[in-house]
Amino acid sequence: MTGPSILQAIAAHRQAIQVDEASYDDDGSPLSKDLAARTGAAESSAFQALAVEPCRSHADIQAKVHYLLTGSVGVRTPLIECFGFDEYGGDAMIYQFVASLLLPDPE
Repeated sequence: MTGPSILQAIAAHRQAIQVDEASYDDDGSPLSKDLAARTGAAESSAFQALAVEPCRSHADIQAKVHYLLTGSVGVRTPLIECFGFDEYGGDAMIYQFVASLLLPDPE
């Protein structure tokens, strides 16, 4: 079964996306530059928290990878592509993400 921390991190990121997208009008212009900067930073932070959250089971790995492959932000940028952007942690975040997929040794 998937541990609550991965599911909670996914839910937190989805919520951050919704809040960020609500800070823009229908034409994609920010309602306020300050608001858009704050909500964008919060979304990026939630993405990074999800990316590095350790997986504790195969179901965690499946949930995390599935979300990153099928989720999207902004103008529908696939989440997996966010690893290439500095505001999402850049290349260093990729290594932390991969390390988070390693399951602990069974006791």
